Amino acid sequence: MWRIGKIKTGTARIALGAENQNNFKLGLQIVVVGLTYSDPISFRSQVIIQGGSPILVGDYMDSYQSDPYKAAKQLTADIKQKMESHVIHSPDEEGEIVLKQIVQLESSERPKSFVKTFEKAQEIAQKVSTWRAHQIEGFHQFQQ
Repeated sequence: MWRIGKIKTGTARIALGAENQNNFKLGLQIVVVGLTYSDPISFRSQVIIQGGSPILVGDYMDSYQSDPYKAAKQLTADIKQKMESHVIHSPDEEGEIVLKQIVQLESSERPKSFVKTFEKAQEIAQKVSTWRAHQIEGFHQFQQ
């Protein structure tokens, strides 16, 4: 599956709650890591691990103090956005089907290493998402 599902607010609520109990002086950071397996159901398949810059929980202090629920939702959305940038991601099943077809066609023409295939698939995922957002009719014609 090349989609990130619904993300719950637990991580954000725990981190914000801990920081709030310590007057936002803990310096908590959330590091989002993306794991992409060459074959997710096979034992010992290749894996790409991508991480990025940490999310500083203290940056949400003002938001938390005015509305803890809204702050947790925003932090959770930011975590999800970082997750999406570290894996191959399609926003929905319809886009995922098209994305997989394009990646399969592209890979069959010029076989690549797993890392190169991953990088190309990430690039294609971004382009498919943009294409779908701006030219929905053309996207649906291609899909059919």
